[in-house]
Order: sequence, then structure tokens, then C-alpha cells
Amino acid sequence: MSLFASLFGMAGAGGRGPLDPFWYHEVGAVTTSGERVGPEVAETVSCIYRGKQIIAEGVAKFPCKVFRRLEDGGKEEAPEHPVAALFRVGPNETDSPSDFIDEMTGTAVLRGKAYAEMVAGDGGFASSLVPLEFDRVREERVAGPGKRLRFWVKDAKGNERPLGSDKVFRLCGPNRGRSLLDRMRETAGMARAAEGFGAAQFGRAPMMAGFLAPKQGVTMNAEALKAAAAAFRESNSGRAGWGRVAVLPGLEYHQMGMTLRDAQFLELRKFTREEIATFMGVPPHKLGVMDKAGYASVEAQNRALFDDCLMPWFVRWEQAIAGQLLRPISEARKGDAGEFFVRFNADALLRGTTADRAAAEAVWVQNGILTRNEVRAIEDRNPLPGLDEPLTPVSNAQSQSTAPRVPAAAPAEDPEAEPEE
Repeated sequence: MSLFASLFGMAGAGGRGPLDPFWYHEVGAVTTSGERVGPEVAETVSCIYRGKQIIAEGVAKFPCKVFRRLEDGGKEEAPEHPVAALFRVGPNETDSPSDFIDEMTGTAVLRGKAYAEMVAGDGGFASSLVPLEFDRVREERVAGPGKRLRFWVKDAKGNERPLGSDKVFRLCGPNRGRSLLDRMRETAGMARAAEGFGAAQFGRAPMMAGFLAPKQGVTMNAEALKAAAAAFRESNSGRAGWGRVAVLPGLEYHQMGMTLRDAQFLELRKFTREEIATFMGVPPHKLGVMDKAGYASVEAQNRALFDDCLMPWFVRWEQAIAGQLLRPISEARKGDAGEFFVRFNADALLRGTTADRAAAEAVWVQNGILTRNEVRAIEDRNPLPGLDEPLTPVSNAQSQSTAPRVPAAAPAEDPEAEPEE
């Protein structure tokens, strides 16, 4: 085969030359719908992007604090721990704690895993966490006992450098980090195809999909037909021509395409939203599917989001931090972190209405469960002096009365009775 034929003839995959449109498609696997779905493409689908953000922002907006276990079974905050500053001040010089958790969680939601390089500081603890681009990280199992990992990180020039498991913070999603995008690729492709169909239909005036034909008994030459067709397109195509009436001498219009109602376009869009919500574990009403949403309280809706969607991600974060960060880097992944642990404070998500909170807080205070200043802290108010002691509940048992008793009335005298001697 000649050089010219190699370049412009049958070269390449499937006999495609370098100028074939095949090489200029968006990156991603081809789905049954014909759409190529990759990470960047999937996020252009509104419900996928929104579902990812609901989870990522839902986790990132709550504070992550380090606590110390007490001997009596209680706990106290340990702000002096080196890891506490990573999630209070910032994990590196440019990211805030919220930005870091948002990026890592969002990547783990779609791709299954997220990585950050750990930089050791004083005492051997991580002093910095730098997110790594998912597509530039390759992990492999190290031969030998255990399940140790080695990571290969690719730089901008394509060169790889090895990093041990003590140098990479790894957040793993469900199913041992299997990519969610791989599992819902067909659904994502269908959603994107529906969006593309709608855009194409509205771009060419969907109600005018048909053909023109001479009326019965009318004969038109080629020039007349061409002029009539051009006039029809000019007056009826595009958004400005929606719904116009075509008035063309000697021609009649025959509709041949489906309307959006016939194609059940809106039902398809709703169905794909429900499917994606199911894949991601997000309540459908959070993605705009409101026809099945009841008028439950805000507290009940937030509780469903917390229990079924966000709580598993809180647990994954807390266990990943405990296993990889709370010990010195050289001792990480060796079991329990000892006296320290981390918790995300999601109490604000579970708060009900003002009346519901007031009733619950009154019961807590009256029964000595919380002090009045602790309730003020929950309501984001400053403490007041003298309100730090818990109240003692009043017993419901009635004590013997100490009030003076009223003397009993003397019995009435019988006039017929004989006087006593």
C-alpha cells in the first residue's frame, strides 16, 4: 500500500483514514444508544452532575473533627492533633477543607476511587494532602503477604514515578472501588441521547418534520418546486418559525415525523433521572422527580438522604482517615488508631422545623440530658453565665404534704339523747 493510501485510504482502525470523523469523536466507550460516554461527557448530563454534587457537597459542608476517647467512655475534641489542622485550616496551600473533601468525594462517586499524595511533616504525620488526578494514577498489588499497594503517578510528560502506600491517601467507594460510571454507562448514554434529541428537535422546529408535494391535479416544474421548498424552509425553520402556517401555492404539507408527545420525550427524561438516582443512591426528588414525592417534613426528607446516601460516605471517610492519617505515616494501616478518631458532625442536616427543635430541646434540658448552654450552642448562640449545669428532673412521685391539716368537724348533737353523767 502506498504512503498516500496509508494516510488517506484504508489506514487506521476499521479502515478509517486520519481525516475520518471517527478520530474526532469525544473520548469514551460507545453505548448502545450511539453516544460515547466518558467521565467528562457524563458530567454534561444534568442529573448525573447534580447527583454527584449532592453527595460531594453534602459530605463537604459538614465539619470533620478529631476526638480523643476518654476512660469513662466519653470523648473530647483534640484540636492539637496534627491531622485536625488538615480538616480545620486546609489540607494544602491552595485548597480549603471543603474544596478537598468535595473534589475527592466527587471523584470517588463516579470513578470509584480518589487519591491524594501525603507529605510527611513533624512527628511523621501527614502535613499536606495534594489531590492526584485519577487518570494519572495506576495502582498495583505488591507481591508477598498482605494486600499492600504500590501507586504509579504519571506527570505531565508521561513519566511515571512510584509511590508506596504510605505516601498516598486513598478514598475507596462502594463495591471495592468499582467505577459507578462503568455500571451506569448505558443509562448515561440514553440520558445524553435524549438531551441531544431534544436539542436537535428544537433547533430545527420539531413540528415541521414532513414533506411537500403538489396538490392533486397540479403540475410544477423543477424550478418551481425548488423555489417553493426554499420559501418553506426560510419561513418555517428555526425557533423564530415555530408554529407558523405554511401558505404555498400548489403545494400541500404532509407530516411524517413524531411529535415530542408521540415520542414520550418527557417520560423518557424522567425515567432516566429515576434510573440515575437509583444508581447513585440519591432520593429522586433531589434530581427533580417530584411526581412521587410526598409532602413529608423537611426532617424526614433529610433523614432519608442522610441514612441512605450520605451516611455510607461519612463512614468511608472516617475509616480512611483513621486507617491512613491518625497514626504516623510509617505506622499507618496497622490497625486501630488508638485513642483518637474522627467524626463528621451532620446534626444540622437532621434538624427539623423550629417548633420541632424547640420541643425536643425542652425535653433534653428538663431531663438533664443537655445543659442550657449546650442547647444554645446547637442553635448557634453564645453561652450565658450560670447555664452550664444540667437541671435535675422533678420526680413525678407525690411527697407527703407538710401543710397544716384542717380539723375534722364535730358530729352534730342529738336533742333526744340523754346527757352523759
